[in-house]
Amino acid sequence: MSTSRPSAPSPRKDRWPRPVRLGALSLLLAWPLLGSAGPLAVGDALAPLSLSDQHDRAVQVDDRTRLVVFSAEKQVSEMVSRVLSAAPPDTLDRLGAVYVSDISGMPAIITQVFALPRWRQLPFSTALARDEAVTADLPRQPGCATVLTLRNGEVASIQYVMDAAQLQRAMGVPVP
Repeated sequence: MSTSRPSAPSPRKDRWPRPVRLGALSLLLAWPLLGSAGPLAVGDALAPLSLSDQHDRAVQVDDRTRLVVFSAEKQVSEMVSRVLSAAPPDTLDRLGAVYVSDISGMPAIITQVFALPRWRQLPFSTALARDEAVTADLPRQPGCATVLTLRNGEVASIQYVMDAAQLQRAMGVPVP
């Protein structure tokens, strides 16, 4: 009587090596997150922002905000400051607007010694983004301020403005 042993299963031959399979799985799992990378577009939800202004007061950008004016360059920031300084002091509040200035590239000593004392003299609040990651999703073009019109926290329109008259029109501020 012969007893036959069942043969051992043959080693599995995978079509793809393990690192390739793991990489593909990682990509599939991360795919939804990759879709949200990059600047905001019309129809996108703007994540709430919590910043501080030049007086260290909290500034919120949330679903009640109707307009965001954003600058990421010194010359653009100066243009926005001229427009807002010439407007009535309650302009941002009246419009449901927040002015956000990305100062992440400014050295801390320059911010403390020169910029903050100057900003504190302005008659309006400037939300200061000290970390570039905070404003990474905000759309921008070189030499332009970005004006985002929001409806219930979603981007309704995006305008890039290069000068004071364009900014006044985009904000709905009377042009003198």
